[in-house]
Amino acid sequence: MIAEIASNKAWTHVLKRLQRHPSLSRHLQAFALAAANIGAGRGVGALNAIQSAQDEMQKCKSAVPCWIMPLYKVAEAIRPEQGIYDYVIIDEASQLGPDAIFLLYLAKNIIIVGDDKQTSPEYIGVNQNTMTPQINRHLQGIPFANFYNVKFSFFDHAKMFCNGKTVLREHFRCMPEIIEFCNQNFYADSGMGLYPLKQYSQDRLAPLINIFCQNGNTDGTNAAIINKPEAQRLVDEIAKLVKDERYDGKTLGIITLQGTGQAEVIESLLLKVISESEFKDRKLVCGNSTSFQGDERDIIFLSLVTAHNHNRRALEGEAYKRRFNVAVSRAKEQIWLFHSVQLQDLMNTNDLRYKLLNHFINYKPDVPSLDRRIPTPKKPRHLGEQPVPFDSWFEVDVFNDLIVKRYAAIPQYEVVKGRYRIDLAVILPNGTKIAIECDGDKWHGAQQYQNDMMRQRDLERYGWQFFRVRGSSYYTNREKALEPLWDMLPDLTSPPSVTTPTENPISDIPDAPAPAPIVTPEKVVIDDGQQDLFSITDINEVQAAPATRHVAPASNLKEFLIFTNQFNVYKLKNTGYNRTTAYERVKADFNDGEKKICRTLEVNMDSGFLIIAFENGKIAKVNISCYATQKNRRLLTNAYSNVSKLVSIHYFDDETDLVAISTSNKVLLFNTANINAKSTKTTHGKNVMRLNGATTLKAIKELSKVNLTNPEHYRYNIPAVGNNLSKGDKL
Repeated sequence: MIAEIASNKAWTHVLKRLQRHPSLSRHLQAFALAAANIGAGRGVGALNAIQSAQDEMQKCKSAVPCWIMPLYKVAEAIRPEQGIYDYVIIDEASQLGPDAIFLLYLAKNIIIVGDDKQTSPEYIGVNQNTMTPQINRHLQGIPFANFYNVKFSFFDHAKMFCNGKTVLREHFRCMPEIIEFCNQNFYADSGMGLYPLKQYSQDRLAPLINIFCQNGNTDGTNAAIINKPEAQRLVDEIAKLVKDERYDGKTLGIITLQGTGQAEVIESLLLKVISESEFKDRKLVCGNSTSFQGDERDIIFLSLVTAHNHNRRALEGEAYKRRFNVAVSRAKEQIWLFHSVQLQDLMNTNDLRYKLLNHFINYKPDVPSLDRRIPTPKKPRHLGEQPVPFDSWFEVDVFNDLIVKRYAAIPQYEVVKGRYRIDLAVILPNGTKIAIECDGDKWHGAQQYQNDMMRQRDLERYGWQFFRVRGSSYYTNREKALEPLWDMLPDLTSPPSVTTPTENPISDIPDAPAPAPIVTPEKVVIDDGQQDLFSITDINEVQAAPATRHVAPASNLKEFLIFTNQFNVYKLKNTGYNRTTAYERVKADFNDGEKKICRTLEVNMDSGFLIIAFENGKIAKVNISCYATQKNRRLLTNAYSNVSKLVSIHYFDDETDLVAISTSNKVLLFNTANINAKSTKTTHGKNVMRLNGATTLKAIKELSKVNLTNPEHYRYNIPAVGNNLSKGDKL
């Protein structure tokens, strides 16, 4: 959102500037026309277009404060003059060759960004000695003359003429298990180990998956080598994956780790089972590491290619290291490795194929966690006698308080590869990380306080939230000292069962729960709660309850569901209530700040489903049986997902057509039968409406309650963006 605002304001400034200076606008238009006519850059016409583009650039370069273009465009569009730009910023400098050296001439200041552990420029078909005669003829006496050949990148040159470098070690893209392969094999040995800082929820996809293709075999050699059985298995898995709702909206990439022929085989097979639109929506690309340099995907599929019948040699040179590094580090959430050999078939442990397969099979992250109370002796308790890994008895006491509240806590949690330690860490299912620091004079002291605060500022940049408690405050009034912490965390004192709906009669909720086994939280209670979803005021809701009520027959009773902004649902059997009186009956049991967020639903617990819509365009279809209980009145926690803001909740006893409406006024018609029903209340839902930029899902309405002349005009296979509202149609 911030990036989009900044972009829009920058463009607004540019457009206003062009309005004030019409001549700049005219020269800018002329430059665009000339640049478009350059084409391939060959022939008399192209030379004339280059000349015109350079002439117009001289006159319009001040129209745009920041020009972004590839290297060849710079050479075509800009007439070289010393220091004509205040700053030149070069990204992916490791992919440029020494032919980019002229950029130094254009810049007063230069910023060079790159990674020599990733793909370097590959001059296909160019002999490595091609530049030697030119170097001997023209660069005599020039420092580092022998480095101006195809072996070295512009980033390599930067090491020689730049005054030092800044190493960026924080890594946010990949899951820790994924980037750890790159860390161990390409960065750690050079003293530049990466700090994996990506946050994630506990219900994430498994980061590493390896598939053994027992019948794999290779044909061809060198770049043309292929392994068709392995390619077919990979395609089969993708065909299943795109139908799995866990992968809705995920982007996909396929990288072959040897040659180029395998990628062509995979792409041709994929086109037979996946539609062109699916290719486009998933940003699906089949290629090698070079195809993905500077790019990323949610899910990456790797094909190792080699097989039992392949007369292979070990892949262990610098060029292969760069390719494997790029291939693995493109995956944000999950990476699949398809292989037709096992570890015992790869005899050379320095072979990158061996190292990669070994990582997938044997890597086990070391994440300590404790979920039981720690026994504590009677006082006096002496420092140094506390159990490992705690630093103090103070930490043990706070840890036990967390366990009583049913939170999983990790003592002495290492961050950025042990650079920092946190006294106690609570990691919530949505990826939120709470750092709990126990500040006691005996254990930290005044001199350490400033270092602690500097560390806190660093970690807050990485998304950590901090809670600090002083020993004096804690032992003076334990409950009051920890109140702010409980406000930061979801309430787990009424834990849900993993397999059955939570059954907590309101009258049975204990005042002070006894210690209990840990239950992983499924929700986060947001401080300001959910928004009020009422679109109009229901007068009946505020009428007083009648003095008497008539009891309905005992058979086939319906129930009322009242959902609240604290992710709860209150249930009441209909023994003569109406929606108004049912709400009034349970409202007295609401927590502080709790309020109803949608109309009271009257449901038949024997059949039907709920349609739960979220602002992120996802819609969940939850079997009504998930909310079934045995007693008359119940409070169910974790009543719906907290991943995105709630839009609406509807109950249906049969499949029906619904209309989704976005904040950009796109309209999408779909049938509930196209969404698979789930038996989990907190399911995130299926991606139904594709949203662009800051657009969100605004409303869900029944087709029978809107006025559309031609409803099929808005019907698409989901997920889809939808269509603009036609003239005369009303929602």
